[in-house]
Amino acid sequence: MRRILLFTLLAAAACARGGQPIEETGPEVLQRRVEVVSGGGAGGGPAEVIGGDEAALREFIARALDYPSPEGTDGLTVLIGALPESLPLELPVPQGSRVIGSTIRDSQLGGTEIVLDVDLPPDGVLGFYQEELLRAGWEEAPQQPYGGGFVSASWPTANFCLNQDEAQISINAFEIPDKATDVRLHIQSPVQYSACDPQVYGPYDEGSATIPELVSPSGSVVQSGGSSSGDGMADTSAVLQTELSPGELASQYADQLVEIGWTQAAQEAVPELAWSSWSMTDEEGRAWSGLLLVAANPVVSDRVFAWFRVERAD
Repeated sequence: MRRILLFTLLAAAACARGGQPIEETGPEVLQRRVEVVSGGGAGGGPAEVIGGDEAALREFIARALDYPSPEGTDGLTVLIGALPESLPLELPVPQGSRVIGSTIRDSQLGGTEIVLDVDLPPDGVLGFYQEELLRAGWEEAPQQPYGGGFVSASWPTANFCLNQDEAQISINAFEIPDKATDVRLHIQSPVQYSACDPQVYGPYDEGSATIPELVSPSGSVVQSGGSSSGDGMADTSAVLQTELSPGELASQYADQLVEIGWTQAAQEAVPELAWSSWSMTDEEGRAWSGLLLVAANPVVSDRVFAWFRVERAD
C-alpha cells in the first residue's frame, strides 16, 4: 500500500483540453491538495488508492466513468476543475464556489455532470438556481402527479427545462456536516423525456396522487424506497439510516400529515415499532384512510423501515 498525493489541476490547465475558465469577477476556482488515505465515505471523505501511476489512474478514471454502448457514443470527456465550453445555457455558479470538475457524455448516456462545492445550505443552492434560471427563461418542472413519498431533507432536488425539450437541468444539493454543500448539476440537451411534459408520467393515478411527501428529519437519510398502486389504493416505503427511534421518526411524519389535512385516528409506539391510522377527505369529497408504520431493523441499529398506505373508502 502506498499513499498517493493528488493535486487538482488549475482551471487554466483544464482549459487547454476544452475547459472554460472562470472569469476574475466570477466564482473562484481554488487549487486543492487532497491526500488519499485509507477509509472512504460520502461527501468527499478519505479514500484509498493502491498501486499504479498517474497514467494508470487516468485510464481507470476514464474507464470507470464511461459506459460501453453497442450503438456507439461520442465518448467521454473529463475536465478537472473546469466547466465545459459548450453548454445549452450560460451556467450561473454561486459566488465563491469551487468547480471540482465535469464529465461530458452524449445525452443518451446522461449528458453533462458538473460537481461543485458551494458555501450555501442546500435550500440556498436551490433558491439561487431557481432565481437565476427562471430569470433566464427556464421553467421549473412541476411535481409529478404521482404524489410524494419518503424523501431526505438533506438532499433537496429541483428540475428545470428550457422550451420543454430543448434542454433540462437537474440540481442535487447534498448537505455534508462541517463541509461545503456538494452540488451535482446534470444537464441534458436535447431531452427525450422532459420533466416539464405531463405526458411523461403516464395516466393519472388518484391513489398515488394522495400519497403526501414525507420529509425525513435532518440527519436521517433515505437509502432506498419503492411504491405501488392499484384501484383506489397506493403505498410507499423506504429504508432510512437514522439515529432516531421508530417512535421519534413516526412523530415527525405525523406532524407533517396533520399539517396537510390528515386526521389521526389511533396510534401506538413501543421501542421497536410505531404505527398510526389516519383519515382525510380530498378536494373531490372522497374519503381516504391511511396507515403509517415505522419499524426498527433488528440487526442493524441505525436502519429503520417506514411504510405509508392510503386507501379510498368506497
